[in-house]
Amino acid sequence: AQDFRTQGTKMRRKMWFQNMKIKLIVLGIIVALILIIILSVCHGFKC
Repeated sequence: AQDFRTQGTKMRRKMWFQNMKIKLIVLGIIVALILIIILSVCHGFKC
């Protein structure tokens, strides 16, 4: 039972890290898109 618990904890941690990595990548893409939209509308930083 102890082995199962430690494996479950490791698995949960691994899945949590994968989940956070995916969320950070998506967040980065969204921020990049917002920056591109703002820069294209403002023609650089001349807003």
